[in-house]
Amino acid sequence: FPDELKSLDWNDDEPTFKFEEEQPIYETKEVHKISSGFKRDWKFRNRILKLYNHACCISNFTIHNQSVSFIEACHIQRHELTGKNSVTNGVALNSMLHRAFDDGYITITKDYKVKVSKFTENDNSPFRLKQFDKMKINLPKNELYYPSLENLEWHQEVIFKK
Repeated sequence: FPDELKSLDWNDDEPTFKFEEEQPIYETKEVHKISSGFKRDWKFRNRILKLYNHACCISNFTIHNQSVSFIEACHIQRHELTGKNSVTNGVALNSMLHRAFDDGYITITKDYKVKVSKFTENDNSPFRLKQFDKMKINLPKNELYYPSLENLEWHQEVIFKK
């Protein structure tokens, strides 16, 4: 931190930096709201990753240590539309599958199986999405934290490319 940092206040778990010598006050949350339209909740991310043991619930891929993780907390119902940050509105996915989920190329059915859109490429690549079709996802140990069927149905109806 710069030497001129006078104090550090915490508001909504986000820092507000105050500088001496008439420098402007920078609020992390304001910058974040301007750039993304909504505020990310790091607690949501941490809870989801912990529930799924830092592994993708579809591919079981994991690389995790103190400085890096390639697994992301993915909202089922889009946070910017619904504001839902409950763990039943999230799953842990690697970045490729997170993008495919957000773009509607895959979804998760009410029996917790992957459904792949007919609009995906059908090739022989080892990285094709079709390999995950009808595969049961890995779930948290406690059913209380399973993805909500209501949220999954929303994703299938609103986002998934049928």
